[in-house]
Amino acid sequence: MKLPGNDKCSDCGRKLPSWASLNLGVIICMDCAGSHRGLGVHISKVRSVKMDTWEDKWLKNFLKMGGNTERNKIWEARLKSRDKLSEDNSSYRDDFIRQKYEHKAFMTKKARRNSEKNARRKKKGSRRRKPR
Repeated sequence: MKLPGNDKCSDCGRKLPSWASLNLGVIICMDCAGSHRGLGVHISKVRSVKMDTWEDKWLKNFLKMGGNTERNKIWEARLKSRDKLSEDNSSYRDDFIRQKYEHKAFMTKKARRNSEKNARRKKKGSRRRKPR
């Protein structure tokens, strides 16, 4: 998936990542994929780029998100360079990824509000009516 920034992990920068979070639109390394799985599928749906079969709608949606560079403009808009995760700092990995995606700590306030509004809209649309 040759999109800007996808040649390295969206979270730690490791080269040649081979995993993806389908719903977040990022390519990640195996170590970060483990942390993403720990968030739960309601936050990050992890698949292998090479081993898993992707449905057409997953691929179209993923490509529409624009790649790691575009996604990190949103997810890391307020991230200070000193707080950036590196592949050498594995003890910080789980906390960093939880802060980035679950708590949305590095997003702008406007982006966070939009994200929460979209999540409520999706949740409301997914509720089924009870049969009478």
